[in-house]
Amino acid sequence: MLLSLCIAACSEAERPPNIVLVTVDTLRADRLGCYGCPVRTSPAVDTLAAQGALFESCIAQASSTAPALASVMTSRYPSEVGVFNNTQPLIEAPDTIAAFLERRGYECAAFVSNFNLRPRMGFDRGFDLFDAQMTERELNRSGLPERTAEKTSDAAIDWLEGRRQKSEPYFLWIHYQDPHGPYTPPDGFAPDIENYQAGSRVLPLLETNWGAGGIPRYQILPGARDSARYRACYDGEILFFDAHLGRLIRALLKEDGLRNTAILFTADHGESMGEHGYWFSHEQDLFNELIHVPLIVAAGQTAGRRSDRACHLDIFPTIAALVDGDRFDPSEYRGRDLFDGDSIRSARPIFSETNFVATRTTFRSVIVGSWKLIVSSHTPESPLLFDLEKDGAERSNLARSNPDVAKRMMRILETEAAKSKPMRGRRAPLKLTPAEREALESLGYTSGE
Repeated sequence: MLLSLCIAACSEAERPPNIVLVTVDTLRADRLGCYGCPVRTSPAVDTLAAQGALFESCIAQASSTAPALASVMTSRYPSEVGVFNNTQPLIEAPDTIAAFLERRGYECAAFVSNFNLRPRMGFDRGFDLFDAQMTERELNRSGLPERTAEKTSDAAIDWLEGRRQKSEPYFLWIHYQDPHGPYTPPDGFAPDIENYQAGSRVLPLLETNWGAGGIPRYQILPGARDSARYRACYDGEILFFDAHLGRLIRALLKEDGLRNTAILFTADHGESMGEHGYWFSHEQDLFNELIHVPLIVAAGQTAGRRSDRACHLDIFPTIAALVDGDRFDPSEYRGRDLFDGDSIRSARPIFSETNFVATRTTFRSVIVGSWKLIVSSHTPESPLLFDLEKDGAERSNLARSNPDVAKRMMRILETEAAKSKPMRGRRAPLKLTPAEREALESLGYTSGE
């Protein structure tokens, strides 16, 4: 029983709570059991969800790793902090979760497993230890350093064991690379492919790393062109990650029974599985398969499912409110404290943006209530408008039949986009080395300066 000792309310503790932030790469919300997946992929995540607050609708601010996690770490839009894509480092101007907690006496440690989070990208600010040791390689990505879920949990657990006698609170950030492609779960983790045959298609193998109409080059598995094989292997990687998340949570339980530890769980972005013409890729747009991510907060608050819409911007202020209590100042963040009742009841726009480097296209979206608008820099005069309550798959563009709604949503989007103008702050130009360029291309990203 993973969380048999229930988390006590952090406000009652004698010292500030430990904060554990778990982020997972390329994880669709709908492939977790607690979000309705019918295949067994996530027993540890499901148990965590049963003990905490599960947000049914959480929206990422971007559909690629560095921009999305920049919003998590700063409660700012990606463009505000200079992270337009995976080649742009985080500027020094805004506060980060780690810098905020370091000033409050926290020991801060991170264990990351994605090349886009290497120290040169600026995510290490405020951490006493930023462990980005990636010595493993995966199929099709010989030039890309990474670390699998097993090794990532090993490193984090070793750190927890080594600090057991320390009295100061800690902030622990773990970023798991699985289930980012290519989908190669270890033996014993891939589900039965027969569960995936419904609607399966034989797909062409592409020369590019983007999945428009077929299997991207970096995703190709030997002898496999059937979409069922790839979907099963993707779920297998989730199951593999979940097993090692379970190990981490058991280590946290051993330390203090989670009596004074808050755990926040999310993904950086999702993954396309054939929706809107793309297979096994991300970054290319802002449809829900890429920006609807899981969010679970187990922090001594009331457990249960939450239908109010959350977003990545809310993670930092929620942590700040847990730590600062009455001193918490909500005006310092773009997001909200997820457990502030007044904030929850107020409607607000949810803005996202992405820069698809392969086609040099910028996408922006905004969600208000059940309405969602998407605008592309290539066709700004032809926005996409969806009623998510009736059309969660985003198949029917209602912009022409609802021009007044489209105009109102466009005004809201422009207001939010104005807030995303880059902040002033130092940021050293990131000149990619040949090795970095090769690694980004093998990861599936078109590199840039």
